[in-house]
Amino acid sequence: MGKTFQACEVLFKYIESKAEKEVLFMKIDLNEKAKKQIGIETIAEIIKEIQGLTGNQRNNVCDECHRKECNTEYSIYLYDTGICDSCEKMGDLVNVSIANYVKDKGINEILYWESGLPRIFRQGKD
Repeated sequence: MGKTFQACEVLFKYIESKAEKEVLFMKIDLNEKAKKQIGIETIAEIIKEIQGLTGNQRNNVCDECHRKECNTEYSIYLYDTGICDSCEKMGDLVNVSIANYVKDKGINEILYWESGLPRIFRQGKD
């Protein structure tokens, strides 16, 4: 039983370090509270989900444009500042794909906001 526990502990440390590397690769500065409460594996999954967004999933929209297409309301903690992909006005935006993912995963919106994880899709610069 002791060896099985040690093997599981080593495996968990490997998984945790691999996820940690993926988070570091994205250069996201996460606070310790988020790492503990959300979990590094979940954080790595979120990052992969955001990187995998394509087409309309990448659209960030202001509240006004969002209400034209959908009646779903999202927490203000899932909004971030940027330029709306529909009307091109500067303001608070929501990315519906990211917001839905956070909701579906059952992650507390305030904790997500505090974590520093992306709330809207941002084009990477090389």
